[in-house]
Amino acid sequence: MPPRCRSVNQPEPQNQALEFATAPTMYAAFQVMATRAQNERPAEDRKQGYFWEFRRAPIPMFNSEGGPQEAKFLFDFIVKHLNTMEVPDEYWVEFVVYKMEGQYFPQSYMDERVMEFMSLLQGDMSVREYEAKFNDLSQFAPSLVESEHLRCLKFEKGLKNSVRRPLVALRIQNF
Repeated sequence: MPPRCRSVNQPEPQNQALEFATAPTMYAAFQVMATRAQNERPAEDRKQGYFWEFRRAPIPMFNSEGGPQEAKFLFDFIVKHLNTMEVPDEYWVEFVVYKMEGQYFPQSYMDERVMEFMSLLQGDMSVREYEAKFNDLSQFAPSLVESEHLRCLKFEKGLKNSVRRPLVALRIQNF
């Protein structure tokens, strides 16, 4: 028996219709990918582009005349700006150093923060507030928290008794 002839009104098989529909889409996608690859700049060019955009931003330069609060404010402002610009993390240090010159924290301020850290107790603070203050002040006393064990020990010692007792039993070694 000879093969049947399709009538003119009979639809094409599903596979062929799908094949013809996706071919132009795939071709367009490959064209976009090829264009992106050609337009991709080398890493050094990207860094330079980010840097020029960063320099044009209305970020003031910091010098040692400003106090610690001004340094912290400017640093936070720079970080927010770098996040907004979507600058890769590996460029951040260089960009921040460009805007912040001089001594950021006078020695007297650093000494006060070390003393505050050494005597830090939870007191009326919540555990989260205590942890935030602990982390903030620990930056000024890295030798007091140089290992995870020392960091945990110092943190636990500053907690209220009602919070510390259950934690001591857990023997937490990682902060």
